[in-house]
Order: sequence, then C-alpha cells, then structure tokens
Amino acid sequence: MGTELTPLPKIRQCFYTTYALLPTTGLNEGDIGYATDTLRLYRWSGAAWQTITAPSYVSSGTYLGNSSVNRAIPHGLGVIPKLILCVLDSSLYIFLFITSINLTWQTTATMGYIGVTSPDITNFYVGNATNYNQSANLNAVNYYWVAIG
Repeated sequence: MGTELTPLPKIRQCFYTTYALLPTTGLNEGDIGYATDTLRLYRWSGAAWQTITAPSYVSSGTYLGNSSVNRAIPHGLGVIPKLILCVLDSSLYIFLFITSINLTWQTTATMGYIGVTSPDITNFYVGNATNYNQSANLNAVNYYWVAIG
C-alpha cells in the first residue's frame, strides 16, 4: 500500500506600504499580501486580492428600551450566542441570557428569571409583558450588551 503525496505550491508573501502597490501579475492563487496602509492581510484569488477575515464570535452594542414583548436585537454573530451580558445605563440590573435559560436578571439584592424567546443565529430577544424592567426592555432606558458565540 503506497502513499501518494501532492506537493503544495510555494506560497509567496508580499508586503507593501499601500494596497495600490500590491502586484497583480506573476502571482499564484493563495499568495499572501499585506498592506500597511489598510493594516489588512490579503489572499490572491487568482483574479484579485481578497481580504482575509477571521470569523468573529463576540459582538457588542446598545439599544434603547421600548417596552415591547420579545423585541429582536440583532447580534451579528452568525451563530447562536452562548452568553449575552446586558446592563442598564443606570447599572441597577445586570441581565444574563444563556441559551438554555433565556433570561436571568440580578440586582444587588435579588435575582430572578423571566422567560423570553431563545436567541437564534440573528437576534437575541428582550421584553416580557410581566415586567419590562426585569426583562431588559423598559421604555426610554439605554442598555449595553455583549454577545459571545
């Protein structure tokens, strides 16, 4: 039983001070380029330089509460978040959204659970008519959040 080896082509690296100076001829698909003006790494596709990006599984943002039920807040992860931490502008409550639990709230003195729609690959959800303050969607309150996928 033999082993067949396929040699990999030599990958060249290009470093230039501007993106415009990256070469467009004499390249092999997969060649790597870096431009210091954009601070980005590029890969030659065979026809053009394409930005190399790593998937991001952490995002953050803010929203203004509006006292609505199961309000969708886009998180931009592209995956279901495993944890979302949300705090009020006034810092009276801290909210944790854990995929299997939905929503847990805590103040300095108490802690509780209020159900909201489970997060999905696009949004997490806030607001339960039982108590908008404890479900992270009280009207005219600023909320700050971090989502981890």
